[in-house]
Amino acid sequence: MTRFGWIWIASLVYAALYTALGTLRYVSYHSGSDLGLFTQSIAGAFHGFANTTEGGSHFTYHFSPILLLCAPLLLAAHSPLALVAIQAVAGALAAPPLYMIARTRVGDRLALGVALVALVYPPLAGVTFTDFHENGFVPAATLWLLWAVDARRWGPAAICLLVVLGIKEDQAPIVAFAALVGAIAFAYRRDRAGLLFAGGALLLACATFAFFFEVVRPWAGATDAWGPSHFYGLPQSAPPPDAEAGALLGRLGYFTEAVAPLALTCLLSPAFVLALPGFAEVLLSREPITYTMGQHYAAVWIGYVLFAFALGIARVHATRPRLARNLVVAAGVACVSILLFASPTHWRRNLSLPNAHDAEVDHILAALPPNLAVGTQESIYSHLGFDPNADLGLGRKPPFALFDTTQRASYYVEKCLPELQAGTARKTWRLVWSRQGVVLYQRVSSATVRINEPEEQPNAARKANEMDVGKALLERAHAAGAASIAVVGTSKNAGKTVTVAALCRALEGESFGVCSVGRDGEGVDALESSPKPRLFLAPNAYIATAAALLPRSPAVEILDLMREQSALGPIALARVRAPGFFELSGPPQASSMRRVIAALAKHGASPSIVDGAVDRIAALRDGDEAVVVAVGAGFGFSVHWTGLLILAVLLGLLMVITSAFSIATALVTREISGFAAIVNGINLPVLLLAGQRDPVTPPAYAEQMLSTLPNARLLLAPGQGHGVIGAGCMPRLVVDFIQELKPRALDDRCLLQLGDIPAFIDFNGASP
Repeated sequence: MTRFGWIWIASLVYAALYTALGTLRYVSYHSGSDLGLFTQSIAGAFHGFANTTEGGSHFTYHFSPILLLCAPLLLAAHSPLALVAIQAVAGALAAPPLYMIARTRVGDRLALGVALVALVYPPLAGVTFTDFHENGFVPAATLWLLWAVDARRWGPAAICLLVVLGIKEDQAPIVAFAALVGAIAFAYRRDRAGLLFAGGALLLACATFAFFFEVVRPWAGATDAWGPSHFYGLPQSAPPPDAEAGALLGRLGYFTEAVAPLALTCLLSPAFVLALPGFAEVLLSREPITYTMGQHYAAVWIGYVLFAFALGIARVHATRPRLARNLVVAAGVACVSILLFASPTHWRRNLSLPNAHDAEVDHILAALPPNLAVGTQESIYSHLGFDPNADLGLGRKPPFALFDTTQRASYYVEKCLPELQAGTARKTWRLVWSRQGVVLYQRVSSATVRINEPEEQPNAARKANEMDVGKALLERAHAAGAASIAVVGTSKNAGKTVTVAALCRALEGESFGVCSVGRDGEGVDALESSPKPRLFLAPNAYIATAAALLPRSPAVEILDLMREQSALGPIALARVRAPGFFELSGPPQASSMRRVIAALAKHGASPSIVDGAVDRIAALRDGDEAVVVAVGAGFGFSVHWTGLLILAVLLGLLMVITSAFSIATALVTREISGFAAIVNGINLPVLLLAGQRDPVTPPAYAEQMLSTLPNARLLLAPGQGHGVIGAGCMPRLVVDFIQELKPRALDDRCLLQLGDIPAFIDFNGASP
């Protein structure tokens, strides 16, 4: 097979991979609003291209006749996934023309490398993976146009020119600039055919631009200013100097992300000047989203940058072929590394395996009446694209509002849910039903329309789609006669808050209490600045938290202000009146927590769910509580690193970061006696580390754990205190354990060389 054949195979694999990734993103409810907007527009291609987000025809915003070509496939498939597949194919088609452009200059082998670099170029991956947008066609269409002009195939070049100008109106000035540069180059070479084509392209681009604004927009019903102009309007007030400096750094960083993955080789070719209008469009915007890599805006310059990359490699190859090969290899390694570890696609944020909650949302959407006028959030809007009345948010006053409150990253959930809660208290909105965090509200003024709650899924399908963890845990707790349920985690990010949320969903509508021994339910982790699961509570739930964290709206009814203190101030007891997100901050002392639980029970809250930590919950073991231990993927040092190793292998094969997590829970009744009972009999390889003179967790604790673990080994560091993983030869022993997972085979004689830590006699440390 020829190398050109391999490029087509690689492009096919690329299209299949990004179709699969886009499908996974869609079915797990990570898609954004653009997919819903374009589904609405294209589904109504023969009825004005209207969508609710833009308030009318898409042609009032953009000149995109190319979308007409997408309509037959979308209507035949009757699924937004058709657009996902189309965009994946469009991204894949960027490689073949780049190969043909490079082949005439550097030969087949190096041209193959240049084209493969394009397929792993992070900005192109971002455009391909993001929500469907007309800009997704630009990189490939631009490269095919450049190839046709470079090969002097004027017929195909004319067709490609029409395709490019039919993608979006901003291509007209970009093509006009390229045609002007081309005209100068052709005139210098005295190339009459090229000069004629460049002149015709310049005239056609200018005519297309004028045609859109003077004919198409008025015909489509535009009566106000052009929508995208807000990107370039002057701000109402001067931004602070810090903001201006941050914006400048953001633009410089964006440009670096564009050229650095290509080993800066694109800057070696004068053809890079063709990318300047695209960069100007992006970088001159006053809104940072345009110069954030991973958005569709990058498509306007990607084709020209890749073209300059191919010509830059050819320029180096003319004098130093080996250096040219090394630059292609360096670019490929850089692109793959960025895709794996710093990808603009944000794999971990945008991908997860579909779960039982996603299946429940599917069931809810399928049960909605056809063409329901409902305001919603981004991910659900993308699934309602064939509903011409579905809309984003509440700005156009829809009679119904549907939100999945478990999605912590949604802008519209954060914006609209407080408005709905306040409206419920003012009786302008009413809650129709709430199901596993999915809430449907109705405006009181439209109460003549009735929507029933979706029926439960059939038992067989339900069992196949989900394991209701919350209900299963509640049944075990009730059987044990527990009055409260404490949820603890064995490590950070082990799934503790997710388990608490599952219990709350299982108790939805009942009078139960929720409290915490620390801080939980916040959207961003205070230590790691990473997203955290939010805690959603329905009406009739009781909450004990710092008074400062309670919402100021009528969403809660404050029942009592206790004398108990949290890290954020006095604790208040409140009853939830409107569904919403809540943060918890409770007392760290076991005695105070007992009084909080008793106060919740006095107000009728039963059971009480305590979000806690192992050491603090252990102090409550004499009470009548059940304990749920969330271990997730953080149970055991060896399991943690083995999981990372497996994940690294998957990343290398698929070039994606898949966020995989699981919650393994073990319920222990009030007879629990310390943490050892939880892990008793677990036959995993475990390495225990302890310092002989550790005053915080003395060796006796480790010895107690050792007695319950059949495949464990205790390494005792003589004379050492707390935190011995870095002492002496301990790091090497830990590495040996991770690699072999044989704790009893470790040779720990090297630890005998450790001596006693000198005593601290004052604040200056140990004595000389």
